[in-house]
Amino acid sequence: MKKTILLICLLMIFTGCTMNTSDSEKEVVFHKTHEPKKSKAPFSDIVQVGELYFLSGQIGMDHSIRELVDGGIKEETKQALENIKDVL
Repeated sequence: MKKTILLICLLMIFTGCTMNTSDSEKEVVFHKTHEPKKSKAPFSDIVQVGELYFLSGQIGMDHSIRELVDGGIKEETKQALENIKDVL
């Protein structure tokens, strides 16, 4: 059973990687950060490829004070989602 599931997963990965080869011709756009403090960082908060957006580095940090919010995982999750909304 495990071998069957592994085979199906590998087949899905292989099929997903080989489909839509025309997508590789889409332009990659590295959007500038919305935070002035990170304007000279060597990375982008959001990268766009066609109609797909890839985000990175969004955690439960309040960017105005550069610290994690108080209240544990629930409040950090809310803040991370707010940070994602700000980036988008």
